[in-house]
Amino acid sequence: MPAKKRSSPFVRPKPLPFRWTPRDACLLTRVWEDKILTSTQLSRKFYGSSKGSPRKRSSKRLRTLYSHHLLDRHFLPLVPSFHGRTDALYTIGKRGVP
Repeated sequence: MPAKKRSSPFVRPKPLPFRWTPRDACLLTRVWEDKILTSTQLSRKFYGSSKGSPRKRSSKRLRTLYSHHLLDRHFLPLVPSFHGRTDALYTIGKRGVP
């Protein structure tokens, strides 16, 4: 069976199933107030004391909010000599403002 190709981080995925939580409201409010936050900052602030793997849970939730246009995601370009990827930068999305 061939390996499944990973989707590009620059393409907005199809919306994942979504249920609004109070944590989402706090997260969107924080992004609105600070204008731009990294995925690491959001993970530490809202998922730092969660049971299990907080980084995994936070990235899944941020992807869900991004797929529903509540958050926008941006990436800084890397210097060609460096390997890896930078943290995603999150700003408020068009549906996240109301």
